[in-house]
Amino acid sequence: MQSSSHPQFVLPISRPVMRFGENEPCELRSVDSTLELTDDDLETIVNICNEKLIYNRLFKERFNGEIYSLVHAERFSTWAREGWQRNEWFMFLIRNSEKRIIGAIDIKSAMMDEAEIGYWASSGSPGIMTNTAIELCHVAKEAGYLRLYALIARDNEKSIRVVLKAQFVQDGEVERDGKHYLKFTKTL
Repeated sequence: MQSSSHPQFVLPISRPVMRFGENEPCELRSVDSTLELTDDDLETIVNICNEKLIYNRLFKERFNGEIYSLVHAERFSTWAREGWQRNEWFMFLIRNSEKRIIGAIDIKSAMMDEAEIGYWASSGSPGIMTNTAIELCHVAKEAGYLRLYALIARDNEKSIRVVLKAQFVQDGEVERDGKHYLKFTKTL
């Protein structure tokens, strides 16, 4: 399969994703210009990003210990839309059956041969991320990506389980910004 120079997404992207264990139908949704985020959505993002595990892994060092604020959520929303507009990075939100945001997942670049993914989900909604990662792989393949990979800290057992259940395979180690990560790759 020959890849084009840029992903070929058909927007908006809205895909059903089942929350494991709960059999709760959820939605994977592109955060492109067609998605309006409400004040409640932004507040939900703030609350999730301040959950201890997510905050400590993603934001504590970056924000010098300051909390994840509404301003950060607004910047996140703007940044997410900008990625789609520029066709360079691609953020998706996950909503539960009540339409509340419970997580996010992204493809971090338009590098068609191999692009990194990242994700977070609320501790109050376990069982959503593996099926979300699987669905993201389907979306990425349809857009022309050949491989996706995730970089995961050795001690992040939950995240490692997610990618392994989604049929990523361990593909070495990577050092980034002085930190060591396990690399997991999936050919699409």
